[in-house]
Amino acid sequence: MVRAKWFKKTAAKVIIASLLASQQGLFVSEAVAQVVSGPVARTGPAAPAGTAGLSITAGRGTPGTPVSATPSLNLSLSGLPAPGVSGSYSPFLPEPSLGASRRAGAGVPLPSETGSGLPSVAAPEIGLPGGIAAPGAEAPAAAVEPREAATQASPEDEDIPNTKPVGDYVTEGLRLARKVAERVPFEADAAFLTPKNYDEPISYPVEYPVDAPGALSDVSLEPAPDAKYMPSPEDWADQTVYFPLIDRFAKGEGARPVGDPRNGRARHGGNLKGLIAKLDYIKEAGFSTLLINPVFVNAPDGYHGYSPLHFMGIDPHLGTMEDFKLLVAELHKRGMYLIFDLAINHAGAVFEYKGNAEWEGMDKPRKEISKWNYELYPQELKDPKHFSRRGVLNNWDDPDQKVNADFPPYQRRFDTKNPETQDMLIRVAKWWIKEADVDGFRLDAYKHIAPEFWPRFHREVSAYAAKLGKKNFFRPGEILTHVNEEIAAAMGPEGINAAYNYPDYLKSLSAIQGRAPTRLFEESLAANMKVLGDATRSLLRFIDTQDTYRFLDKSTPLGVLWVALSYVLFSMGIPLVYYGTEQAFRQAHAGHYDPRNREDMFADGQYKSESSVGDRFDQSSPTFQHLRKLMQARKQLPALRRGAQFVRWVDQNGPGIYAFSRIYKGQEVVVVMNTAGEARSADFFVDNDLSPPGTRLQDKLDSKYGVGTYAPQGGGAKAAVEVPAYGVRVLVRPAQ
Repeated sequence: MVRAKWFKKTAAKVIIASLLASQQGLFVSEAVAQVVSGPVARTGPAAPAGTAGLSITAGRGTPGTPVSATPSLNLSLSGLPAPGVSGSYSPFLPEPSLGASRRAGAGVPLPSETGSGLPSVAAPEIGLPGGIAAPGAEAPAAAVEPREAATQASPEDEDIPNTKPVGDYVTEGLRLARKVAERVPFEADAAFLTPKNYDEPISYPVEYPVDAPGALSDVSLEPAPDAKYMPSPEDWADQTVYFPLIDRFAKGEGARPVGDPRNGRARHGGNLKGLIAKLDYIKEAGFSTLLINPVFVNAPDGYHGYSPLHFMGIDPHLGTMEDFKLLVAELHKRGMYLIFDLAINHAGAVFEYKGNAEWEGMDKPRKEISKWNYELYPQELKDPKHFSRRGVLNNWDDPDQKVNADFPPYQRRFDTKNPETQDMLIRVAKWWIKEADVDGFRLDAYKHIAPEFWPRFHREVSAYAAKLGKKNFFRPGEILTHVNEEIAAAMGPEGINAAYNYPDYLKSLSAIQGRAPTRLFEESLAANMKVLGDATRSLLRFIDTQDTYRFLDKSTPLGVLWVALSYVLFSMGIPLVYYGTEQAFRQAHAGHYDPRNREDMFADGQYKSESSVGDRFDQSSPTFQHLRKLMQARKQLPALRRGAQFVRWVDQNGPGIYAFSRIYKGQEVVVVMNTAGEARSADFFVDNDLSPPGTRLQDKLDSKYGVGTYAPQGGGAKAAVEVPAYGVRVLVRPAQ
């Protein structure tokens, strides 16, 4: 017990220290801290089987019971349970077993056929990113030989990264992070192909585009008489989302790199023209929607887009407004959509405080500004009253700091409680819709903006978009939490209509990687459904992003990724895939995830790991081809996009089979995943009415494989399915 507590605390320190070097990574450290210090698990009676599906009559397809009507499954939030669910529930804690491993229909519990019939009481393994395993823990059967660990951080971590520090608290924060890192074993072998990843801070005179509006008073929100706008998709659950980091993705004409190209925090030259040239590559993989990081003019440290200086101007290092409009137009020409990251929580390091920059509480006067480091546009925002001016955040658990303090080390927080500031930020958002025809906004750092701002934002922005024909304007919130209740509280008619499914990512990661029982999938889905109901369909499901470790580490078998992509594409939710994942990029270092998860895709890039070397737009690569096959199955089978989900089989005590059905408009699709490194089989119930005994179910991914359902003693319908190591079956009744 003592050793376990030590490991949890140490792991939290490792991850938090690793993330402190990244402005975006700070949000991850907050979630990790919540996970490691969670409350004691509840006790109580076992939940009834079948709770992992939508609310369809229990016993669907069981002999002698009526079959309920197919539920309505649009992307409305009508299925969202009312707020007020007890906050004591945590999906990270071991819940009572949801019944036997084998299911009758979609909710009738059967006696366990796996041995004793007693539910497993072992606590689920907490999944740590990057394949970090507990000290002394045995490796899973499929693991490769263990990697050696060193006792200190990689040599490049000894340098001061990022940009010229602004204020002593920056240097102090880096010193403290390094001190923690030195106490924890990190993998110390050379991470990238170059011996050093940076050799200088990035600094240059900021250039503001002359064609960008300088003031909000200069712009009109009235669309041109002949303007035509792309309508929203009928259902965002039909979409698949690809997320490239523009500076690292593709170089086009006019590329403007700055600094040492080996520096992970320099400007590497990826731009909008390069992205436009690769749209066919993205569509060929099967994606229908592009999500991009902010394109605002940024401070020199903002290669990622999150240090904005001009909220209505395109960063010249990425291109021009003409380039941006062409990107949107080319996407729409292909029947694709654009989600634009609207980072309006803060500006970059636009000013210095007079005196210290430390948080001193809400009872103290607002801090004075001593000098402005950069110009800020639109110019109406360059007024002290539009900033909180409370100093730098140092305690993520303090609710006042969460919405008032500057993000470390120097991102200056807007005062989103101020109605005048709200007016300006909402006007900026509307202007981007009108000017560039974007189809949605990713809403960064959602829970770090004043709560009173969001209902007004959603009400006004969605109404404005609807007037332009975008009646289902996409507004996913980035809410980094393991608590489903936090996401549910932000959703509704005057809230977000989508969110990142961080609760599932944090709960299921170790199971997806084959390091924990597949029952975690069932528990995670049940936790989503218990709180969010039908709104679970509007959660973005992912296995890695710019703010996490890449899914694969150096030694993970490639098949693990292929199973994980199936989980993302076929489970309830909207799939989101981070660039490079389709080419099997691997996390090359177990210390800081960022910027080593942001490699160059283009051929002449010098910020490369072994997995990303060369031109990585290879449409013949095994993972790209496999992803295409999965995408085609999802596109051809509406149930995989819109269907209710019912768990059919989970392995209680280790990696192996996870089987579930997606049911939509009278069609059942049975997905059977194997997270183990050897072949496995399972014999489980399917829907008795949609897949009655004698039905032939054909594998959509392998035309040579199929199974017939049969009638077990006692009634119902079952299927016995064999799955190879790291394999996936998509079983469906052939069209009549």
